[in-house]
This record gives sequence, structure tokens and C-alpha cells, in this order.
Amino acid sequence: MKLLLFVTGRSTHSMRAIQVIRDVVESRSHEGCEVDVIDVLEAPERATELQVLATPALIRVAPGPERRLIGDLGDPARIIEALQSFESA
Repeated sequence: MKLLLFVTGRSTHSMRAIQVIRDVVESRSHEGCEVDVIDVLEAPERATELQVLATPALIRVAPGPERRLIGDLGDPARIIEALQSFESA
């Protein structure tokens, strides 16, 4: 599974989202799960390309179809639930 995590700079929400998603992916043995972190301040074209209007945003880009989770990504339970739904979709 290929995930893109869009964040805005090094804000508290951004750093928390990065840490929680990395921890969940590592601890839940999501083998083959790749997470790319994209800072919209450094790569605004990527956000425009995927029509990301709010951060943090987690997008499953592969396998298709695309799936999104937007908003507070600091809750590990929410991330686990999202990844399970991403895998079953």
C-alpha cells in the first residue's frame, strides 16, 4: 500500500500526524506499506495536483481506488481504523 501524508510545515499537528502514522504502520506490521510525507509549504504543486485542500491529509494512492482521511491524525485508533478500511477497499 502506498500512502501520501500531506502536512503543513513543522506544526504540532503535522509532527503528531507524522509520528502517529509511522508508529501505527510499524507496530501493526503493515508490510509493504510505504508512507511518503509531503510538506505543502515545500511542494505546493503536489497538493494542487491531488487537490489537497486541508492538512493533515492521508491519501492511499495505491492500490486504487484512491482513499482519503483528512483532519486530526493524532489519534492512533482512528489511523488503525482507516488503514483497515483502506486495505479492505
